[in-house]
Amino acid sequence: FFFVSCYQAHFFHFSFKHILMRMMHQLVFIFLLWWRLVTCEEEKNAVNIHLVNGACNHVVQCKTLARRWQEELLRNGQTSCLVKAASPTLMQILLVEEEIEATKSFMLEQPEVTKFVHKAQTFYADTPAGADRKAADLSAVREKQREFNRKKKEAALKSQRLHQEKKKSAASGEL
Repeated sequence: FFFVSCYQAHFFHFSFKHILMRMMHQLVFIFLLWWRLVTCEEEKNAVNIHLVNGACNHVVQCKTLARRWQEELLRNGQTSCLVKAASPTLMQILLVEEEIEATKSFMLEQPEVTKFVHKAQTFYADTPAGADRKAADLSAVREKQREFNRKKKEAALKSQRLHQEKKKSAASGEL
């Protein structure tokens, strides 16, 4: 790993370890912002959603950077052992991304966040400057909530169908 870090830092002018650390930092940052969403004042909440979105965008940039580095290794025909040495770190980055997605889903499940969205709508209505961008942010959050609720309903229906099928098979087995 040390060799890989030195190699890419020298030729690609960024540290692979640094990318991973930045992503971990962003995960902590998103959690702290969620905590603030739950605990701080209404007016500050309207700003927090922009900060969360900014943190998520930063993670996407880190991911792009990491993928570009991996593609450079493969394009330049580097030895397979060098690519293998980089793979565990790439896997760590993917795991961090999954944790961030899970954190975002967890945030959207919280009733406090739903309340925040309604409060933020009122707050945004009072500030005409940048209203389009703010409305787009809120619409993205609402869309994620809708998607989450849809998946939840589908899972409940599937579970209910399985339960009914078990009842039918048990009833037919008794006869």
